[in-house]
Amino acid sequence: MAAGAQQERWRRWAPLGMAVVVATGSAGSAGCTGCAGCRSSGEHAGEAADGRETASAREAAPGLTLELTPRPERKDLLVELRVGQEAAAKVKELYASRSWADTHGADAIDAIDVRDARGELSLDPPKEGSRERVYTLDRTPVGELLVRFTARPSESHLGLRVESDRVTGVGYGFLLLPRLEETMPLRLRWNLAALGPKALAASSLGEGDAVVEARSEALARSFYVAGSLNSARAGDQRIYTLGAPSLAPREILSWAGRARTVTEARLHRKGTQAVGGAPEGGRAPDEGNAEEGAEPLSIFLVGEPGLGRDHDGAFLGGSLGVWFDGTRSFDGGMRIALTHEIAHRYLGGELAVVNAEGEPAAWFVEGFTVHYARRLLFDAGMISAAEFAADLNRIEEEALGARRQGREPYRLGSRYAALLDYRLRRASRGARSLDDLLAGLGHEAPVPESTFREAVAGALGEEGAAELDTLVLKREGEVEIDLPSGAFGPCLRRVREQRKLFDVGFDVASLASGNDVIRGVVKGSAAVRAGLHDGLLVLQVRKLPKPEDGLSTEVDLTVTDHRGARRVRYRPWAIHSVFRWKSRYCVL
Repeated sequence: MAAGAQQERWRRWAPLGMAVVVATGSAGSAGCTGCAGCRSSGEHAGEAADGRETASAREAAPGLTLELTPRPERKDLLVELRVGQEAAAKVKELYASRSWADTHGADAIDAIDVRDARGELSLDPPKEGSRERVYTLDRTPVGELLVRFTARPSESHLGLRVESDRVTGVGYGFLLLPRLEETMPLRLRWNLAALGPKALAASSLGEGDAVVEARSEALARSFYVAGSLNSARAGDQRIYTLGAPSLAPREILSWAGRARTVTEARLHRKGTQAVGGAPEGGRAPDEGNAEEGAEPLSIFLVGEPGLGRDHDGAFLGGSLGVWFDGTRSFDGGMRIALTHEIAHRYLGGELAVVNAEGEPAAWFVEGFTVHYARRLLFDAGMISAAEFAADLNRIEEEALGARRQGREPYRLGSRYAALLDYRLRRASRGARSLDDLLAGLGHEAPVPESTFREAVAGALGEEGAAELDTLVLKREGEVEIDLPSGAFGPCLRRVREQRKLFDVGFDVASLASGNDVIRGVVKGSAAVRAGLHDGLLVLQVRKLPKPEDGLSTEVDLTVTDHRGARRVRYRPWAIHSVFRWKSRYCVL
């Protein structure tokens, strides 16, 4: 999504069997066919009656063991980490992610208890880095190291979620881990008794209780789901479903294989090897039988109630996940969302553009991926022109309605990618496209923004490079990228409409600055009608809706200025003049 943790998320691929996991909040689904079962407390030999391993069992487990015990009655997860004696002697610190995607794993961790053969170990006051919270042990562990803590759920879809019949989350969002750089046996064990007798589990590490050889970071870079999962298999390919009657998992598995074939054909740069992928010249999946020969990948589709048309997703080395409304069908939007994560293997994996600080440039890694996800599928006939237009409009409305809430790079980058592709095709009379420019960036990743600029200048001259500066690299204020009506070919056209969109009416980031002063009030919005203006001091935020809450949930604030304190309530909308895309009949 440089050498930071987020780039690691895209660049590393662990060889795992392909699995599609679909989990929703509904209970009472049919049992799992062909699933690996997960243990309940006390189920395994070598385990005491209270569910803990005996000393003899622990001694036989070198490496690192992660044990997860959902406690739905408390809405949390009990986490135990056991580090074998040899590895434990090398542990000097524990770390948790402070910021990954929209999760804050360090804030989810509570009641940390660290012990070894000599008893309790103390932790120094945590050091707060830009991405991690680090705890230093007061001494070198002796014998086995035991770390026990409570992980609490978050509002993020990617963070930990604990319900009466299910648990979902990404490791970055709830794990505290020892810093160990060596590859070693990693064991995952589940205690699922509290989720009911039909509860089963899957993760990026495998089905149920799993063992892999990897570094400890692989536990953070993993998806975790548990509940009443159903499953089906096709050879080594596995599908798990829960409470999603409108989805046909077998069809999704086959479709995903075709999407991966199309994506690799367009984005894989010759002479490179996709991280964790097949070597150059290796057999790609047959498009007619995409499940066979597909290189390993785990796909997690997590359904949650109330998301409507919204969705969220993440790509982790060797696995990807999409969160969506559990009532949705596998429609065009879902197909594009899944392909977006598949494409991150290449955009952000094989090829990542980074800024001057060495951080992934979101306008490229996310924005170009938005562009390519729908472009690839449309060109391959896997979505319709109407579905293409709907996704274009969704990104526009999402960025306007949730302005400055982290989505603008998606809109900015996808618009620029479309414009650049259009310019390249026009300048070369159709002989070159954005595909060719990306393929010519070389085989070393990451690519500095300055190198990307040089590539644009080489293809379009200094005028094209100056346009990149103005619209993206040195963008100032509200500079807009004006896409011509023919930017996406003859099957789509651009029209201007007045739209009532979700908009809280001010820059919500101003409330996170520590000053609690409203800034960036939008002219003509409901916020202005309710009396908000720049400079108002916010005394209390009772309710600040998110885009997925829609237009009916009120903003509820207490503010004050020279006129005194008052309560302000209004529905979050504003009228925006926007370009929208519509499909039209065409023959390609």
